[in-house]
Amino acid sequence: MIKVSLFLMLFLFYSSFTWAQNCNFTFTSSNFVAEIDTAEQAVSHPLRIRRGSNSNNCRNVRLFFTRGRANQYSRRTYNGNKIVPYNLYKESSLNNILKDYGDAGANEYLDLELARSSITYDIDFFVKVVDLDSVFSNGPGYYNDLIEVKLYSVRANGQEVYQTSTYINIQIIIPRYAELSLGPMGSPHDPSSTQHIMSFGNLSTGKTAQAALNVKSTVSFGVYMSSLNGSVLKKGASEIPYTINVNQAGHRSLTNPGQSYYITQRNISTPVNYEVFPIEARIGTMPSNPDTGEYSDVITVTVTPW
Repeated sequence: MIKVSLFLMLFLFYSSFTWAQNCNFTFTSSNFVAEIDTAEQAVSHPLRIRRGSNSNNCRNVRLFFTRGRANQYSRRTYNGNKIVPYNLYKESSLNNILKDYGDAGANEYLDLELARSSITYDIDFFVKVVDLDSVFSNGPGYYNDLIEVKLYSVRANGQEVYQTSTYINIQIIIPRYAELSLGPMGSPHDPSSTQHIMSFGNLSTGKTAQAALNVKSTVSFGVYMSSLNGSVLKKGASEIPYTINVNQAGHRSLTNPGQSYYITQRNISTPVNYEVFPIEARIGTMPSNPDTGEYSDVITVTVTPW
């Protein structure tokens, strides 16, 4: 019985060794590093493969992706105890999440034909942050995850044979930034819209005009304003005073021309859409017998991230 057992053990070992053919693959990828934009997007990232063997058993490969630190297919990058959810996809349409060997169904792995040996082939997968709200609620920083990508050769009979792995650090960078836009009340945030005319029409004491200051920020910030004319509308030598009310904090005058005045602040980041700060300008006491014509002033609005 002892001799039979030894014979069987040696036979099984030898059989396994001959089945797991070494295709001499070179399998590499750079780390994935991306700075978050405020628009939803999927970013492609390449894997690079070369086979050294001429065997047809090494011609076709499949690539499988581990769960990462979250140990689930709702993947996460981490910065201490803060997280930014993301995922890995087979295609830019984001229909199929890439999974590990043993978990992956059809279309949940990458497959590639390496038609010739000693030729380098590239194949892309796609990375997407799946919850932009988390970007704004967590704040700036470097968020990381580590993914193992496993390469299996597919033999002519359809059997999959593990060959090698590469490791990819997924790094999501949330920058410190704040952006603003100006427009009429109710207008959506558009960072390219940085000018707006507040028109009073025919001027009279107490008349008001409105505008919206929209701010999107990953950090807390302050809002500052300065007036070219020192809070007066001018036409030549004629002046008409006005005051500014931002976010219903009360009317105030930007008295000194060109001086930057602190107006208001937000001590946390904004929602992913943006935060609206209503602006109201109100005409002060009209002078008697003012000159007819068009009066104007220029207010500069600055948002400073903290």
